[in-house]
Amino acid sequence: MVQAFSTRCPHVGLELNTDGDEIWCTEEKALKCFAHGALFEPDTGHCFFGPCSGKSLQPVPVRVAQGRVLIKVPTVKDFFRALCA
Repeated sequence: MVQAFSTRCPHVGLELNTDGDEIWCTEEKALKCFAHGALFEPDTGHCFFGPCSGKSLQPVPVRVAQGRVLIKVPTVKDFFRALCA
């Protein structure tokens, strides 16, 4: 199964990769928000450590077709809807 998540931290909406292109924390085996140190489970997007503990990354629709992974790119409308949720 393939899953995808928005790279916006649910804490304040910053991109997870404010410190370059990497969001993977090898030591914790988790996705990491480099702005505030929040850690997210890679399979669920659930934050298990940090200021947004208990919240989750926003899932992004994804599917596999003919061996390719296809994701729906969020629009500006989607972004603001997620912020107001």
